[in-house]
Amino acid sequence: MSIQISNLSRAFAGRQLFQTSNIAAPTQGLLALLGPNGSGKTTLLRILSTLTTPTHGDALVAGFSIVKEPKQVRKNMGFVPTTDGGMFTKLTGLENLLLFGRLRGLRRREVFHQLELWNEILGLETALTTRFGICSSGMRQKLSIARALLHNPKVLLLDEPLRSLDQATTTRVLDAFRKIATEKLVVFTSHTSNTAELADHSWEIFEETLRPCS
Repeated sequence: MSIQISNLSRAFAGRQLFQTSNIAAPTQGLLALLGPNGSGKTTLLRILSTLTTPTHGDALVAGFSIVKEPKQVRKNMGFVPTTDGGMFTKLTGLENLLLFGRLRGLRRREVFHQLELWNEILGLETALTTRFGICSSGMRQKLSIARALLHNPKVLLLDEPLRSLDQATTTRVLDAFRKIATEKLVVFTSHTSNTAELADHSWEIFEETLRPCS
Protein backbone atom coordinates (compact mmCIF):
# COMPACT_ATOMS: atom_id res chain seq x y z
CA MET A 1 0.00 0.00 0.00
CA SER A 2 1.27 3.51 -0.82
CA ILE A 3 -0.60 5.15 2.07
CA GLN A 4 -1.65 3.51 5.32
CA ILE A 5 -3.35 5.65 7.96
CA SER A 6 -3.72 4.54 11.58
CA ASN A 7 -5.96 6.40 14.04
CA LEU A 8 -4.96 9.75 12.55
CA SER A 9 -6.53 12.97 13.75
CA ARG A 10 -5.88 16.69 13.82
CA ALA A 11 -7.37 19.27 16.14
CA PHE A 12 -6.91 23.03 16.02
CA ALA A 13 -7.94 25.57 18.63
CA GLY A 14 -9.98 22.93 20.39
CA ARG A 15 -11.84 21.91 17.22
CA GLN A 16 -11.47 18.45 15.70
CA LEU A 17 -10.75 18.91 11.98
CA PHE A 18 -10.93 15.22 11.08
CA GLN A 19 -10.28 11.77 12.43
CA THR A 20 -9.97 8.25 11.05
CA SER A 21 -9.33 4.74 12.30
CA ASN A 22 -7.50 2.55 9.76
CA ILE A 23 -7.57 3.26 6.05
CA ALA A 24 -5.22 2.36 3.19
CA ALA A 25 -4.66 3.30 -0.45
CA PRO A 26 -3.16 1.08 -3.19
CA THR A 27 0.29 1.48 -4.70
CA GLN A 28 -1.04 3.10 -7.86
CA GLY A 29 -4.19 4.64 -9.27
CA LEU A 30 -6.18 7.86 -9.00
CA LEU A 31 -7.63 8.63 -5.55
CA ALA A 32 -10.05 11.52 -5.00
CA LEU A 33 -10.19 13.07 -1.52
CA LEU A 34 -13.63 14.66 -1.20
CA GLY A 35 -15.25 17.00 1.28
CA PRO A 36 -16.74 20.50 1.58
CA ASN A 37 -14.55 23.55 1.97
CA GLY A 38 -13.08 23.64 5.47
CA SER A 39 -13.52 19.92 6.09
CA GLY A 40 -9.78 19.28 6.48
CA LYS A 41 -8.71 18.04 3.05
CA THR A 42 -5.76 20.42 2.77
CA THR A 43 -4.77 19.70 6.37
CA LEU A 44 -4.73 15.97 5.66
CA LEU A 45 -2.49 16.43 2.61
CA ARG A 46 -0.17 18.67 4.62
CA ILE A 47 0.04 15.98 7.29
CA LEU A 48 0.79 13.26 4.74
CA SER A 49 3.46 15.49 3.18
CA THR A 50 4.99 16.09 6.68
CA LEU A 51 4.32 19.85 6.58
CA THR A 52 1.86 19.58 9.50
CA THR A 53 2.13 17.31 12.54
CA PRO A 54 -0.92 15.19 13.43
CA THR A 55 -2.48 15.59 16.88
CA HIS A 56 -2.76 11.83 17.23
CA GLY A 57 -1.91 8.73 15.22
CA ASP A 58 0.46 8.05 12.35
CA ALA A 59 0.50 7.24 8.65
CA LEU A 60 2.86 5.42 6.33
CA VAL A 61 3.60 7.01 2.97
CA ALA A 62 5.49 4.70 0.59
CA GLY A 63 6.23 2.55 3.65
CA PHE A 64 7.70 5.32 5.82
CA SER A 65 6.23 6.90 8.97
CA ILE A 66 5.27 10.57 8.69
CA VAL A 67 6.06 10.92 12.40
CA LYS A 68 9.31 8.94 12.73
CA GLU A 69 10.73 9.09 9.17
CA PRO A 70 9.67 12.43 7.61
CA LYS A 71 12.83 12.76 5.49
CA GLN A 72 12.19 9.39 3.86
CA VAL A 73 8.56 10.34 3.28
CA ARG A 74 9.62 13.53 1.47
CA LYS A 75 12.01 11.56 -0.74
CA ASN A 76 9.16 9.33 -1.90
CA MET A 77 6.36 11.90 -2.09
CA GLY A 78 5.61 14.89 -4.31
CA PHE A 79 3.23 17.62 -3.14
CA VAL A 80 1.48 20.24 -5.27
CA PRO A 81 -0.17 22.93 -3.09
CA THR A 82 -2.99 25.22 -4.15
CA THR A 83 -0.54 28.11 -4.59
CA ASP A 84 2.34 28.33 -7.06
CA GLY A 85 4.60 27.00 -4.34
CA GLY A 86 7.33 29.62 -4.54
CA MET A 87 8.04 29.56 -8.27
CA PHE A 88 10.09 32.55 -9.44
CA THR A 89 8.10 34.81 -11.74
CA LYS A 90 11.07 36.20 -13.70
CA LEU A 91 12.45 32.74 -14.56
CA THR A 92 11.13 30.52 -17.32
CA GLY A 93 9.46 27.24 -16.49
CA LEU A 94 12.64 25.34 -17.34
CA GLU A 95 14.83 27.66 -15.26
CA ASN A 96 12.51 27.16 -12.30
CA LEU A 97 12.58 23.38 -12.65
CA LEU A 98 16.37 23.31 -12.96
CA LEU A 99 16.65 25.43 -9.83
CA PHE A 100 14.26 23.31 -7.77
CA GLY A 101 15.88 20.15 -9.08
CA ARG A 102 19.22 21.43 -7.87
CA LEU A 103 17.73 22.16 -4.45
CA ARG A 104 16.67 18.49 -4.34
CA GLY A 105 20.21 17.42 -5.13
CA LEU A 106 19.45 16.48 -8.74
CA ARG A 107 21.97 17.04 -11.51
CA ARG A 108 21.03 18.93 -14.64
CA ARG A 109 20.92 15.77 -16.75
CA GLU A 110 18.68 14.08 -14.17
CA VAL A 111 16.18 16.94 -14.41
CA PHE A 112 16.18 16.74 -18.21
CA HIS A 113 15.70 12.97 -18.02
CA GLN A 114 12.60 13.37 -15.85
CA LEU A 115 11.25 16.12 -18.11
CA GLU A 116 11.63 13.81 -21.11
CA LEU A 117 9.56 11.19 -19.26
CA TRP A 118 6.73 13.57 -18.36
CA ASN A 119 6.81 16.12 -21.16
CA GLU A 120 4.56 14.18 -23.51
CA ILE A 121 2.01 13.50 -20.78
CA LEU A 122 1.92 17.03 -19.35
CA GLY A 123 2.51 18.99 -22.56
CA LEU A 124 5.19 21.26 -21.13
CA GLU A 125 6.79 22.70 -24.26
CA THR A 126 5.34 26.23 -24.14
CA ALA A 127 5.46 26.41 -20.35
CA LEU A 128 9.17 25.55 -20.28
CA THR A 129 10.14 28.51 -22.45
CA THR A 130 7.75 31.06 -20.92
CA ARG A 131 8.52 33.26 -17.93
CA PHE A 132 6.47 31.94 -15.02
CA GLY A 133 5.00 35.37 -14.31
CA ILE A 134 3.10 35.40 -17.61
CA CYS A 135 2.17 31.70 -17.71
CA SER A 136 -1.52 30.82 -17.79
CA SER A 137 -3.08 29.03 -14.81
CA GLY A 138 -2.98 25.77 -16.75
CA MET A 139 0.71 26.18 -17.59
CA ARG A 140 1.51 27.02 -13.97
CA GLN A 141 -0.33 23.93 -12.80
CA LYS A 142 1.59 21.71 -15.21
CA LEU A 143 4.91 23.18 -14.08
CA SER A 144 3.99 22.63 -10.43
CA ILE A 145 3.15 19.00 -11.19
CA ALA A 146 6.39 18.59 -13.13
CA ARG A 147 8.36 20.01 -10.21
CA ALA A 148 6.71 17.51 -7.83
CA LEU A 149 7.67 14.67 -10.21
CA LEU A 150 11.34 15.61 -10.67
CA HIS A 151 12.60 13.20 -8.00
CA ASN A 152 10.34 10.40 -9.30
CA PRO A 153 8.19 9.99 -6.16
CA LYS A 154 5.97 6.98 -5.53
CA VAL A 155 3.08 9.12 -4.27
CA LEU A 156 1.82 12.40 -5.73
CA LEU A 157 -0.42 14.63 -3.59
CA LEU A 158 -2.33 17.48 -5.28
CA ASP A 159 -4.44 20.06 -3.45
CA GLU A 160 -7.38 21.32 -5.56
CA PRO A 161 -5.44 20.87 -8.82
CA LEU A 162 -8.47 21.64 -11.01
CA ARG A 163 -9.30 24.96 -9.37
CA SER A 164 -9.35 27.98 -11.74
CA LEU A 165 -8.85 25.82 -14.85
CA ASP A 166 -11.13 26.07 -17.88
CA GLN A 167 -12.89 22.95 -19.14
CA ALA A 168 -10.38 22.20 -21.91
CA THR A 169 -7.40 22.49 -19.58
CA THR A 170 -9.19 20.47 -16.90
CA THR A 171 -9.68 17.63 -19.38
CA ARG A 172 -6.00 17.66 -20.38
CA VAL A 173 -4.82 17.77 -16.77
CA LEU A 174 -7.11 14.89 -15.78
CA ASP A 175 -5.81 12.86 -18.72
CA ALA A 176 -2.29 13.53 -17.43
CA PHE A 177 -3.28 12.37 -13.94
CA ARG A 178 -4.69 9.12 -15.32
CA LYS A 179 -1.47 8.39 -17.20
CA ILE A 180 0.71 9.22 -14.20
CA ALA A 181 -1.55 7.01 -12.04
CA THR A 182 -0.62 3.94 -14.08
CA GLU A 183 2.76 4.08 -12.32
CA LYS A 184 2.09 5.98 -9.09
CA LEU A 185 -0.60 6.75 -6.55
CA VAL A 186 -2.07 10.16 -7.40
CA VAL A 187 -4.21 11.74 -4.67
CA PHE A 188 -6.14 14.93 -5.43
CA THR A 189 -8.64 16.93 -3.39
CA SER A 190 -11.97 18.28 -4.57
CA HIS A 191 -15.15 19.63 -2.99
CA THR A 192 -17.40 18.35 -5.80
CA SER A 193 -18.80 14.84 -5.48
CA ASN A 194 -18.96 14.25 -9.24
CA THR A 195 -15.15 14.26 -9.25
CA ALA A 196 -15.27 10.80 -7.63
CA GLU A 197 -16.54 9.39 -10.92
CA LEU A 198 -13.22 10.37 -12.54
CA ALA A 199 -11.10 8.50 -9.99
CA ASP A 200 -10.35 4.83 -9.37
CA HIS A 201 -10.99 5.25 -5.64
CA SER A 202 -12.35 7.98 -3.37
CA TRP A 203 -12.20 8.99 0.27
CA GLU A 204 -14.53 11.48 1.90
CA ILE A 205 -14.24 13.67 4.97
CA PHE A 206 -17.81 13.80 6.27
CA GLU A 207 -18.79 15.11 9.71
CA GLU A 208 -15.09 15.23 10.67
CA THR A 209 -14.54 11.57 9.81
CA LEU A 210 -12.37 10.32 6.94
CA ARG A 211 -13.85 7.22 5.30
CA PRO A 212 -13.51 5.33 2.00
CA CYS A 213 -16.29 5.78 -0.56
CA SER A 214 -15.03 3.29 -3.14
